[in-house]
Amino acid sequence: MNQLEVRTAFAVGLLYLVRMLGLFSILPVFVIAAEFMDGANPFLLGLAMGIYGFFQSILQIPLGFLSDRLGRRKVIIGALLVFVLGSVVAALADHIYWLMLGRALQGMGAIAGVLLALVSDLTRLEHRSKAMAIVGACIGISFAVSMLVGPLLFTFSGLSGLFMLSAVAGLIGIGIVVFLVPAVQIKPFNLNSGPQRNQLAEVLRDHNLWVLNFSIFVTHYLLMSGFLAFPLLLSGAGINLSEHSQYYLIILLGSFVAMLPFVYLFGKGNWSAPLLQAGVLVLGVSLYLLSTDQALPGLLLALGLFFLAFNFLEATLPVQLSKTVRAGFRGTAMGVYSSSQFAGIFAGGLIGGLLISMQDISLMLIVNGGVCLFWFIILLRIQSQHKWESRTLEYEESKGWTAKEIAEQLSSTPGVEDLVIIPEQRLIYLKVDSSCFDDAKLAEFTQGR
Repeated sequence: MNQLEVRTAFAVGLLYLVRMLGLFSILPVFVIAAEFMDGANPFLLGLAMGIYGFFQSILQIPLGFLSDRLGRRKVIIGALLVFVLGSVVAALADHIYWLMLGRALQGMGAIAGVLLALVSDLTRLEHRSKAMAIVGACIGISFAVSMLVGPLLFTFSGLSGLFMLSAVAGLIGIGIVVFLVPAVQIKPFNLNSGPQRNQLAEVLRDHNLWVLNFSIFVTHYLLMSGFLAFPLLLSGAGINLSEHSQYYLIILLGSFVAMLPFVYLFGKGNWSAPLLQAGVLVLGVSLYLLSTDQALPGLLLALGLFFLAFNFLEATLPVQLSKTVRAGFRGTAMGVYSSSQFAGIFAGGLIGGLLISMQDISLMLIVNGGVCLFWFIILLRIQSQHKWESRTLEYEESKGWTAKEIAEQLSSTPGVEDLVIIPEQRLIYLKVDSSCFDDAKLAEFTQGR
């Protein structure tokens, strides 16, 4: 990776870290902290927690389109200002409806897809996976640190202090964009960066992508609805709220270490589909244990299994998506994927709160276990993918190859699954099987006849 790529990866990763720190730190204490707010009940608490995801879901793709026209940095800064405003409103809220408004404004700062597009804009294809790995690691670190910081900060400053942390994190994020994110002019049309209107219908119709979008939806539905129950279960087992952070940290570190061999195995051979199915089964088992054994040892085991499966699926589903999506459709597919992820957050808060208000936590856990069973049945149709990778070829017709000739030659080359030609940009996107594709073939077209 060159200097620009390293700077981009760490700047975007740091931006994710500080912004998600402000959001994640609320999760382990929200349901306990807000239940005494005026107008609060289990349903409205779930809605207040999940409404953030609703606006994230519906605005991911529109803001992606807007960033293509106005530029990534302008849209990111504007969205962060809205996020800061929402954090301040939530911090000052004295009624559940004001808290919901603040959470809604936070959700309107929907920049996840724009940030991923920015990384794609400023990194070469062969180094993009490394950049994405840096960003993913920062998100994982943010989640782990939040589980530690949230309960501790709450004991000193209450829920308003956590939302003020979000506001400060948003302002720091703006500083990162201004001073660290490279201000580079990019091509206005890049199929691997942002979503494209003319591709949406095809992406939505693709069965394999539909299964993966449904999978990330359910993954985050289970996480968000789970955090309506986890704090209450820990408190019910005799653990003080100020001590929750210690247990979360131990559970997360243990589950992270335990998942590493499975993540490694996921990239080998034909293990991807069976491991995804196994991850869903483990989630289902953890929910069953939570609904039947709420003594501390069983509770900790169940939470460990839950976060083991969640972290594994969170890490591997985007990899499976990258192997499944057609050449040149990655930006659009990632936009729909991100929207599905945040829709799951909204559904988790809404449906989880509704189920708890109808009866209690046990009903929600049982229903979620049934969701896992349905999800497992759907995943039985997914197949392990070849070692699909992307390639980008820049060509010049003046060197002796026309776009039509290149397409004809590459289509018959072993290992090429499909390709897309962008004549205006002199670009060709390829999806290839890396186990049998010879990259030397691309040199023939870049060097000319």
